[in-house]
Amino acid sequence: MFLVSLTFGAIMIVAVFRYGLKVQFSDLLILLAVAFFGMHVVLAYSRGILLGSGQLARFNKSQWFVPLARFALVLLFLGVLGWAVEGAVLAETLSLALVLPLLFLGSALPVKFGHLDLSLMGRMLKLGIKFAAALLMINLLYRVDVLMLTELSTLDQVGAYSLASNIGELLWQLPGAISVAVLMHAARDSGGADFLSRVPQIARLTTLACLVGAVVFAVALPALIPLIYGDEFGKTAFMVQILLPGIVAFAAFKIVHMALVGDGSPWPAVAAAFPALVINVLLNFLLIPRYGGDGAALASSISYLIATGILLAMFCKSRSISMASMVVLSRSDFEIIAAELRSRLKRQT
Repeated sequence: MFLVSLTFGAIMIVAVFRYGLKVQFSDLLILLAVAFFGMHVVLAYSRGILLGSGQLARFNKSQWFVPLARFALVLLFLGVLGWAVEGAVLAETLSLALVLPLLFLGSALPVKFGHLDLSLMGRMLKLGIKFAAALLMINLLYRVDVLMLTELSTLDQVGAYSLASNIGELLWQLPGAISVAVLMHAARDSGGADFLSRVPQIARLTTLACLVGAVVFAVALPALIPLIYGDEFGKTAFMVQILLPGIVAFAAFKIVHMALVGDGSPWPAVAAAFPALVINVLLNFLLIPRYGGDGAALASSISYLIATGILLAMFCKSRSISMASMVVLSRSDFEIIAAELRSRLKRQT
């Protein structure tokens, strides 16, 4: 299955870059794109192995190491060496490649090669298709704006928006790490009500943490981005600011989606993401020709808000709870925050 995914994906990438886009890309860029996809597939399977074997600490290491390595490599390739687009793609690829030795360093690979169980493969494929549909819809929601920007605007706008998207999505590192733990706990408690009853509070606190990070980003990025990437990327800061409301809201989407996936219900995410994706596409058609990357950022932010609202409403209806319980902080939330702050202060003294 790994080889099938890798081969099919590589063929699709070459076909799209060669014949599916109006912009012509060099052979080097296409090769780097295929390499990036290959590393991404390898990392995805490696993360699945770690998650399935309960090695959550190693799994989380990959969550924070990749964006950190990407940031350092972008500084080197773009800021110091001036390698432009090729440098950006190479930074993305190497950031994935560098994390692989760290994931399994000092531990035995938790995979056994032996008899090929076709029955097991069939069950995995059947289950995987169901969950892949939800993942595909969410990934389209993430990336359709870049594809449309490529067709409707200039490469300058594509580059600025891609950078804005990558920077804004750094705020999802915390929800990403927490959602993995949510998935594991929900899977263990599948069919039970105990863990799902705690999801609203987890979603509230995670969204609050992202909101604090968003405020810092909104204030600091207008000065930091030109300093790091150059004045030509100064417009990226405003794109990030436009994306922030949707990115903050989508933190709750990630938590609730993983809780439902762990409980065996991936379809609510599809039902929430599909109308948001349609609205995203329509808004991109309207906004990109006039506003470029700013329009794509606004379309994405609105679609993230819509997808989150739909999913939260579906979750609340299934649990017979109010929408306010998903978004309004309670006294117990502040007690948890205060206890955590006291604990950290005590450790430092």
